[in-house]
Amino acid sequence: MKSDNTNKALRVGTNTLLIFLIVGAITMFFDDDYRNDHLGWIILIAFWMFSSLYGLVICIKEGMKKLAIVNLLLVAAAFYFLLTRSMEYFN
Repeated sequence: MKSDNTNKALRVGTNTLLIFLIVGAITMFFDDDYRNDHLGWIILIAFWMFSSLYGLVICIKEGMKKLAIVNLLLVAAAFYFLLTRSMEYFN
């Protein structure tokens, strides 16, 4: 029973974070200032990274090793793009 509550809390927290990231990205894309589009892409990459990270946790819990490796590579790629693009944006 405790495992089910932990999974539910993880799912609710992750989905809440993903919804906030999508809303933030859409807000940046459709505002009047065109310079915010770059920030919208950074937020969208953060969405991709957290979504893949959640998939990685689920795959590890269920024992799917090959899919977990794919999700780990997606997290690494998203983290690389997030790091490089955010450094370019904030310089």
